[in-house]
Amino acid sequence: MFQNLRAMSCATAIALAGGANASAGTVIELEQYQACLISWSGGNGCYYNTYWNHDPTILCGGFCSLNTQTYQYGGKRIGMWSFDLSQIPMDAEVVALTLRASGGDHSWSQEGRIFKLGMKTGVGLITENDGLELFNQGVDFAQPAPLVETEYVLSTIEINDAIGDTGWLAMSVSENYNEMIGVLAPEATLIVEYETTSCAADIDDSGKVDVMDLLTVISSWGPCIACDADTDGNGAVDVGDLLAVIDGWGTCD
Repeated sequence: MFQNLRAMSCATAIALAGGANASAGTVIELEQYQACLISWSGGNGCYYNTYWNHDPTILCGGFCSLNTQTYQYGGKRIGMWSFDLSQIPMDAEVVALTLRASGGDHSWSQEGRIFKLGMKTGVGLITENDGLELFNQGVDFAQPAPLVETEYVLSTIEINDAIGDTGWLAMSVSENYNEMIGVLAPEATLIVEYETTSCAADIDDSGKVDVMDLLTVISSWGPCIACDADTDGNGAVDVGDLLAVIDGWGTCD
């Protein structure tokens, strides 16, 4: 079977051979994997231990008290999302990143209030350390009116770092302390535009995609964790990797 596949693949590759160039931009949408609020105690009405709300009705941040958002010494709160980036190929470069979110339906939710959006490499499920690192970090944005959907253009540095590291992005909603608190709904979508180079199919790093890469894919066929022939990082060497070699055939730029 593999010999027949090899013969058909080689013939197809030769017919489609060409230079390996960057692909056109691909746009995908990623829903949040997790949303939560983390609060730390400072006494004076704040929670006396670290408190997690894994099913929040709003995301916000700032100093906390039990019933209001007034300043309390040491007490603080942050809202966070995690995003699974596994749909983005390992060789991709994100060229545009946008967050789509709505204003929260809450008495604190008023159009124009300022909040911060921060980002860092995540580890999957949100951790307390994520919150501590992102507390009061990020770029200021103005809150939309309650339930009104808005898109926020973000830096691509953090998500590109995360793709090359853990494959997870942690994002925070916290307060700008010179303004009244801003509030967002807990559902969010990342709109990701990325580009890839077909030289991910240069499995042997020879500077070109050729018959040796094709044979490596065929000989590695099947489930394969972190192996070179798994060009798209999906945990298996399969048709997708075969097509990547065919599409990238030629000298790498």
